[in-house]
Amino acid sequence: MKARQGKTAATILLVIFLAGCVPALFTSGASDGSVYPSQFLIGETYILESGEWIEGDIVGIGTNLTIRQGARVTGDISLVGSVLDMAGETDGDINVFAGTSVVRGTAFIRGDINQVSHQALIDPNARILGESNTYIFPNIPGEGLGKGVNTFINLFRPANWIGLLAGRLFLFVLTALLVVSLFPEPTKRVVAGMEGNLAPAWGVGIICLLVLPFVSIILIITICLSPIGLILLLLLIASYIWGWIGLSFLLGQRLFSWLGLEQSNEICTVAGAVATTVFTMLIGFIPLIGFLLNLMISSIGLGGVVFSRFGTYNRKPD
Repeated sequence: MKARQGKTAATILLVIFLAGCVPALFTSGASDGSVYPSQFLIGETYILESGEWIEGDIVGIGTNLTIRQGARVTGDISLVGSVLDMAGETDGDINVFAGTSVVRGTAFIRGDINQVSHQALIDPNARILGESNTYIFPNIPGEGLGKGVNTFINLFRPANWIGLLAGRLFLFVLTALLVVSLFPEPTKRVVAGMEGNLAPAWGVGIICLLVLPFVSIILIITICLSPIGLILLLLLIASYIWGWIGLSFLLGQRLFSWLGLEQSNEICTVAGAVATTVFTMLIGFIPLIGFLLNLMISSIGLGGVVFSRFGTYNRKPD
């Protein structure tokens, strides 16, 4: 076997997540010659006993996977942040990102071992027909690991952090202003979709945020980069941003109405976008709670986009 740096981390991760799997679980038990379909494993411990087969691939996230001597996998074994104890056979590759692996002397691997940020202990008696491809992050000439870590930490110094926040604020305000200027009426319909219907909009938005990414990834994985899954993800991202813009527009309107002032749509949008961005930045510093609050707020805007049918339908408040 030889180590090779030709394969990149992105390639290995792509191999891992393109493995088509269905959620059928197996557990440890007596050897009965059972044959299982492809597996998608999350957490816990799974053991493939001697005489048991997987007709397909295994994909695992944060799991402890044991392949006993006499057990066989006909496809690839792809793991992220997991522990692998391999003593059986696989006809495909072993793709691992983070975690640890032990390949015992009885193991028979007909494919390659591709690993990134992973520790593997391979018995010299193990039969591996392919190659062991280990991705090593390239070193920057003249800079050691310590200096690289310091450079990364410097990004979070107050001055740099304020610069990042200011850049984010500028981008969002500019995007919001552009969208409202080009699509004033559709944006008003998005606002109408959430105004007076905050609870339903919140519920629909939460469902979309939790379900659509999962559905998109399943479509992409099972249908090999399905354009439907990619389009669904792009629509979700666009709707998420448009929802935040709608919330900013609504907030700006309410703010100037409270002050007894009448302003144009553009000025309302800029004022609302600045207030919204600053508020979400501040609560984002609260561990976990800040993320959840931002998620709940953003779901209202996303629900408004859905209720307005992407700005084509003027939904009246209930």
